[in-house]
Amino acid sequence: MKVLHVTPFYAPAWAYGGIPRAVHALVRAQGALEGVTVTVATTDVLDMRSRYVPDALEMGVYRFRNLSNTLAYRLMFLLPRGFRRFLRDHACEFDIVHLHGCRHVLNEIFFRSPSRPPFVLSPHGTLPRIESKILLKRLYDALLGNGVVAEAARILAVSAAEARQLAAIGCDRVAILPNIVEDPAADTGGGEGRSFRETFGIEGRYVLYLGKLTPRKRVDLLIEAYAMRSTHPGAAAPWPLLVVAGNDMGTLRSLTRLVRSRSLERRVIFVGLLTGRLRRTAMAAAEAIVYPGEHEVFGLVPFEGILAGAIPIVSDDSGCGELVREAQCGYVFARGDAAGLSCAIGQALDEPHRRAEMLQRGRAFLARFTPETVARRSIEIYRGIGAP
Repeated sequence: MKVLHVTPFYAPAWAYGGIPRAVHALVRAQGALEGVTVTVATTDVLDMRSRYVPDALEMGVYRFRNLSNTLAYRLMFLLPRGFRRFLRDHACEFDIVHLHGCRHVLNEIFFRSPSRPPFVLSPHGTLPRIESKILLKRLYDALLGNGVVAEAARILAVSAAEARQLAAIGCDRVAILPNIVEDPAADTGGGEGRSFRETFGIEGRYVLYLGKLTPRKRVDLLIEAYAMRSTHPGAAAPWPLLVVAGNDMGTLRSLTRLVRSRSLERRVIFVGLLTGRLRRTAMAAAEAIVYPGEHEVFGLVPFEGILAGAIPIVSDDSGCGELVREAQCGYVFARGDAAGLSCAIGQALDEPHRRAEMLQRGRAFLARFTPETVARRSIEIYRGIGAP
């Protein structure tokens, strides 16, 4: 079977969050299966300023130069040069095409290709008009329609939460293909250099947020939860440091103002995007990893945290919230409830005796998300729609 993955950004474009990480893991896992050949078509964007430098050792990945990194980063406006020609010359060579993300030009170019193979679509939570740029999303849908969604042989949800989200907006032909969850210690990229603690001079315990800084991630709620603890009359001692790690996609300025207004400058630090060894060691040394986002369809970070040894604290309005509750491997609080989040953090810090048991349950539960398991499930889905 010959598979083509079309994604707006790909490893190591970690500034774009979960999609490049999820696609990269699936591509590697599928490529390890006997009889499966995997190709990736993507752009050269890495972040708002950087582009991928061509590497002669990279095989099976076609990176098309994008017109503007800034437009891609701020507005998801991608204009990949040469992608149309690539499809014209090579589309017929593939048995199945797997599209990732919604409302980007690569999908539209593929959809209008005269000789396109059967295809499936993984929205990765981007199909509903939520969080930001809602008017732009409406305009996109009005101008270009939703042919990709309507004609996809399957729409692949990463969780039951996303399947319900898709059903609520009228999508059928939905199948569940979860993300692969890999132990951060297995990531060999960026393995040299100092650890997270050494780099940032952090001693003692800390709680970690790891992810993009966007409104939907609700880092503001996490800061408010910390503020509640610091002003609580029964608080015996201040909480550990709160480390906020992630690239700014529009909310850093408001978050720093919120920290100042709550007099938390000594309790909260922002360290930017972490990759490689810094990311791995930050997760491994954290007391807990907090994931307070809303409308999250999966959430890789809390599960990677379990494998790294950190207890997850997640919102119930998320795919990972459902799964953490099912596995009883962390703490779950009600969406948007700062007091509930503050209580959950307090429990995680005050109940070290539960840590080993929770982590053991979590690691056993995550056996269903191994690379081989998810890759084989993806091939079953492809064959179910007629791919050889």
